[in-house]
Amino acid sequence: MENLKKFYLFENLNENQLKRLKDISKKIDYKKGALLFYEGDEPKNLILLIDGILQVYKTDIKGNKIILHHFYPTSLIAEIVNLENMPYPASAEFVTDGQAILIDYSIFEKEF
Repeated sequence: MENLKKFYLFENLNENQLKRLKDISKKIDYKKGALLFYEGDEPKNLILLIDGILQVYKTDIKGNKIILHHFYPTSLIAEIVNLENMPYPASAEFVTDGQAILIDYSIFEKEF
């Protein structure tokens, strides 16, 4: 998965490590409007945005979206929730069609 080398986190991995990382990863296509995760969800994956625009938002008591941040390729998404073992503090939705790589965090944490 050549896309993995675009991320600073993985630029120094050797070929065997990159192969293992690929084995525990999956690339998923998303349509505009697709939700990547909801506020309160438990994280299971390290998420790498490789294409498209993703917005992170909270919803107020009236149901209005409050946009907190936009992410663009190549971004690592909400990695702190994995490191801190906490639920997502906001929701994430694709503003355009996009692609993300999801890496099984429980395996990643043990092996890398």
